[in-house]
Amino acid sequence: MTRLITLLSSLLVSISSYASDTWQHTVEQAKGQTVYFHAWGGSQEINRYLQWANSQLQSQYGVTLQHVKVTDIAETTTRLIAEKAAGKNSGGSVDMVWINGENFKSMKDNQLLFGPFTT
Repeated sequence: MTRLITLLSSLLVSISSYASDTWQHTVEQAKGQTVYFHAWGGSQEINRYLQWANSQLQSQYGVTLQHVKVTDIAETTTRLIAEKAAGKNSGGSVDMVWINGENFKSMKDNQLLFGPFTT
């Protein structure tokens, strides 16, 4: 039993160290970059929140969050589908997008999303 606890403890420390190293590498690569975040621009509350988020990202990580104000997120979804159809799988015009359920489904159906929550 002691060996099992020692093994599990060692494994947890290794995973934690790896995650920390990976995050630090991500932070270093992101410094000085701009993230283009497509989101509805019709809400002053959302706009203010994204301005605040930009100031936090700049001060903590040296990353600029550029709010690309759109009137209809479906336009962004259409752009992403077109970029994918053209074979542009990286370096596209959209880094992040604020989506609702309908557009989430459309993006999921077109395999435009990344991460475990999309499966």
